[in-house]
Amino acid sequence: MTVNLIHHLPDAAAERAPEAVAFTTGREDLTYADLVKQASRLAFVLLEEEVGRGERVGILLRKSLRSVAAVFGITRVGAVYVPLDPTAPPERLAAMIRHCGIRHLVTEPAMARTVGPLKSVLDTEVAFIGMAQTPWSEIEAAPEQPAAPAAPEDMAYLMFTSGSTGVPKAMVHTHSSGLAYAQAVTRLYDVREGDRISLHAAFHFDMSTFALFGAPLTGTTGVVLPDAITRLPAEAVRVLEEARITHWYSVPFALVEMLERGALAKREFDALRWVIFAGEPFVPQQLRRVMSALPGARFSNHYGPAEVNVCTTYDVPSVDAVKDEGLPIGKAWDIAESLILGDDDNPVEQGEVGELVIRSDTRMRGYWNDPERSEAALYKRPAADDAYDVFYRTGDLVREDGNGILHYRGRKDRQIKLRGYRIELSEVELAFSAHATVSEASAFALGDTLAIALTGASEMDIEEIRDTAARVLPTYAVPRRVFCLRTFPRTATGKIDHRALSAEILSQSGAKGVESPKTSGEHHGQ
Repeated sequence: MTVNLIHHLPDAAAERAPEAVAFTTGREDLTYADLVKQASRLAFVLLEEEVGRGERVGILLRKSLRSVAAVFGITRVGAVYVPLDPTAPPERLAAMIRHCGIRHLVTEPAMARTVGPLKSVLDTEVAFIGMAQTPWSEIEAAPEQPAAPAAPEDMAYLMFTSGSTGVPKAMVHTHSSGLAYAQAVTRLYDVREGDRISLHAAFHFDMSTFALFGAPLTGTTGVVLPDAITRLPAEAVRVLEEARITHWYSVPFALVEMLERGALAKREFDALRWVIFAGEPFVPQQLRRVMSALPGARFSNHYGPAEVNVCTTYDVPSVDAVKDEGLPIGKAWDIAESLILGDDDNPVEQGEVGELVIRSDTRMRGYWNDPERSEAALYKRPAADDAYDVFYRTGDLVREDGNGILHYRGRKDRQIKLRGYRIELSEVELAFSAHATVSEASAFALGDTLAIALTGASEMDIEEIRDTAARVLPTYAVPRRVFCLRTFPRTATGKIDHRALSAEILSQSGAKGVESPKTSGEHHGQ
């Protein structure tokens, strides 16, 4: 069959090999035939609820085989799936539901503790599919429903940004953009028959689509790591080994936790061929340790905002190639074009730092119900016949070297100006992370003073760490205040929540807007 819609993926795989395992938790399997059945039955129930083409349907489920079926059941009726974070506060969930105009929510009785408070703050009518009104027993007994008409450029899913850098936005991805990503990523990482791709990320995180779409596209198996397992590094390591995962994909933090708390280095992973990481920079000294623990696997730095699904990659050639200045983000994929723009929106000279903009078939359509923000996110370059090539403004600062390799230099929105100097916070963090005792670093402005928080280090190490960083940083970019913490707050997707961290320290330090009277050697612990 022709595959040009998201829900065609399991259908086509089931035609080829109906009894092949589509997704597994390591303890429970779902064949492609059963996946199509479950998706078709949910589609029947949704049509009975008068869910139509283009309508947004929320998914409020724990990560499981059931949530996989929900994705394909919703798209099967021409509707748009909107994955919601089950751990988010009720007020936030309600705001997302209102913003997207969600009238139906696929959930389950196990989510009762979330659904109850959510119902109390909702001021709009929402049908809870999978709960008392339409229980899963009714869904599982429903007839199978053929797919409704849809087009490749129809909306397939809305995905919210994490909100760690501001008000969350709902990105609109089409069937076409989702499939373009799946085709590119499975080709790039040589996914083939018999492979098993980890599904570590939550469904409301764009990283989930690698396995969700990539496994059925290639007829391979997606290994779903339920939330209870991702929270336990030792369990994640067990699944990696016992499920014989060939392609592991996660944020760097998950791999570090598996190394430090899951005895990663003590296991054998003869099936593992590729470790792919994304979401934020990998601290070099930590990456070297993880690579040493998994010597048989290839490692790749996967880069790209959720708005373009991902668009560049860098294959790490060896442990020795991981330098303290950090990894490149590599080259744009063969389906993408990249430009580096200066403040005047003109391309910079080679070697200069500018904002990365990307043109790709994987690009979102825009932000839901927000034309102004959508327009601001796009860069249009004149093309032939009064047309335009449309690029996404990533907001990331990069530099291209003489070999065409892109090097990440931080975020435009994480640049600050103190005492007349422009400071790139990511550069400061990288310099401090180079010290062997530092696990992670987060720099921020504390009033009109530059500060940094560290994990892994103790107060006894501060002066040595600062001296090491001062060798590569200009004097004005060496933080005057250093906080030693046990852990950092994180977003639901596992990234450092820089905004929450700086707010927490501001509230605890009592130093808001006040510069320390001490010299640059001052430090504070916690």
